[in-house]
Amino acid sequence: MPLDRQISMEEAAIKYSGELDKPDGISDVTGPCGDKMGFSLVVSQGRISAIKFRATGCSVTQACGAVVAFTADQLSLSEALFISQGY
Repeated sequence: MPLDRQISMEEAAIKYSGELDKPDGISDVTGPCGDKMGFSLVVSQGRISAIKFRATGCSVTQACGAVVAFTADQLSLSEALFISQGY
C-alpha cells in the first residue's frame, strides 16, 4: 500500500464508521457466523466520494469494515468491484 494511503486501523474505524445521511447506495450482508455489516456511499463523477460502514459482530468484522471502507474511498465504481473476500 502506498505511504500516502496508510492509516491505522483505529483511525480508519473512527473515520469510516457510521452512516451517511443521504447515500446514493447502501448494502447489508449477514455473514455465516451471524455478524452483520453494511455500507453506505456517495458517488460523484463515477467515484466513491464518501463511504461509511456499520458492523455488528466481533472485532475482526469491525476491522474488515474499516479496511474495506478505507480501500474503497475515492475509487471508481469499477475499481471498487475488484475488492474481494481474498483482500
